Amino acid sequence: GPQLIPHPDKPDAKVLHIRRPDENDPDGAVWNFPAAINGQLILRLKALEGFAGGQVSLGDRMFDPCDNTGEELACHTLALPIKPGGWHELSLEWTAEYCVATLDGELLQTFEARFAYPNGLSYLRLRSTAQSVDQGGFVVESVKMEVKP
Repeated sequence: GPQLIPHPDKPDAKVLHIRRPDENDPDGAVWNFPAAINGQLILRLKALEGFAGGQVSLGDRMFDPCDNTGEELACHTLALPIKPGGWHELSLEWTAEYCVATLDGELLQTFEARFAYPNGLSYLRLRSTAQSVDQGGFVVESVKMEVKP
């Protein structure tokens, strides 16, 4: 699974490293946050050299981080549109009907919910989507969640 590794830019800090280190299932991580029908998640992340794909999903229930069912039943799923290089800020802001994704302040996509979530969203899933070994993957420096009125 994912590991905490030294931050590439900040001594004494750590980042979550998500990749596909071998031919087994890719890394996945799940974070539970307060349920919100309207909310926003902001992630600070970076693709490392060799990055072969990743995705972010929002859901209303817990699935094993490496279980593909989690993406199939996620309310919103976004392939990470990042390339190795600098840090990025990915924002996902949702209502009961749709989600708006921005990267570094630029609109990426607005998409409708695949499933209704009458009790709100409460799970963030991060996964490598590499089809083969990907030692680079991506790292997550921080995640911030805000419930919106």
